[in-house]
Amino acid sequence: MKNRFSLFAVSVLSCALVGPLLAQAAKPAPAPGSWEAWSAVEPIRQKFGALRKTDAAAAAALLEDELNKVSDPHVAADFFTLLGEVYTDDLKAPDKTVALIDRALPIFQKPAYKVPPYHYMTMVAAKANALAALKKGAEAEALLKENWPLVVQSNLSDNLYAQRTSRDSVRAQIAALEAQDKGAQVNAFLADFLLGSPNYLNMQSNSTGYWIFNELQTRLKKQEKWDEALGWAKLSYQLCPFEKAEIERATQTLSKIWAAQDDFAAAGMFSKAQTDTTTKNPLVAVKTPVFSEETRASLKKQIADLEGRQQLEFKPDRARIIVKFYLTLGTPDDMKDAMKAAVKLLKDRPDLQDGSLSVCRVFKAADCNLIRANAFLSYMAGEGANPVSEFLKK
Repeated sequence: MKNRFSLFAVSVLSCALVGPLLAQAAKPAPAPGSWEAWSAVEPIRQKFGALRKTDAAAAAALLEDELNKVSDPHVAADFFTLLGEVYTDDLKAPDKTVALIDRALPIFQKPAYKVPPYHYMTMVAAKANALAALKKGAEAEALLKENWPLVVQSNLSDNLYAQRTSRDSVRAQIAALEAQDKGAQVNAFLADFLLGSPNYLNMQSNSTGYWIFNELQTRLKKQEKWDEALGWAKLSYQLCPFEKAEIERATQTLSKIWAAQDDFAAAGMFSKAQTDTTTKNPLVAVKTPVFSEETRASLKKQIADLEGRQQLEFKPDRARIIVKFYLTLGTPDDMKDAMKAAVKLLKDRPDLQDGSLSVCRVFKAADCNLIRANAFLSYMAGEGANPVSEFLKK
């Protein structure tokens, strides 16, 4: 018998998964969680997304029907989460979400239907968010605390679904705190999360994970906590990729914080200092948040692991992560190690832009401007000296 995730079966048969065997001898089903499996259901997800904008009840009915057919536990977990979100956010029926997820979670605790922690935790987060909407904040917070190690595990997976897990879990925690009139604790929670998960500090602005950093920034600016807002914005500027859109986003964030305080001079000087060596850069004096020794030790361990795997098989993506982690550590010696890693990437794969852009990223982080980064790009175009040698000597 081939098991299928029947919503009816979940409701009536105490989470038993049943369904008739469909003959697929000619074309085997894709492996669970594979790219092919997700591609097969992408039209359904797109249809659901379009329906949700105009008719949430119809969108919910679509997923309820599809859950009677799906056989991939990864896809089923995703559908359960999406359905819970519609119940809570669109149909204002959080009680239905709680009942749905309560019936679903035991399925994925069975060995045959195990899914990665990020898929399981998104369902937990959907339930916690629904509990908060029902003004059961303490229960929601306890549920999240019990399962939070799954968020930590998910953060080790650098993919879209892991980002979604963190975002949804953070949102649910905020809702749980606010449902208990503990809104004053939200800033500290967000700061602790980001300091413990530094990869979320330099997410691209169009990514799922960027919401977490942006939420903290929004709250700090609304509360006029300018020094804290500037510190986080500086860290984001230092760590963001060397890409035009990301640098503009980070510089605009900084400029808006200064402008909000009527410090237009600082905003102007910072803008000019990006390409002018004679202008004093106000960003240099801004203090950034401090990572705990535990986080620093974890980053160093991850770097050592990544570098060991690079010796066995070099991968450009892995090399970029090594550069990013060294920059996150942020000491002068770490900056040098980041530059060495960037140069190694440039030497090993001179056919890619990744190496030169990583070198520029290090210069931007160390200098808080674009001067030496632009000089390096000029050198790569055959003009001027290579500023990397001088950087490594100092």
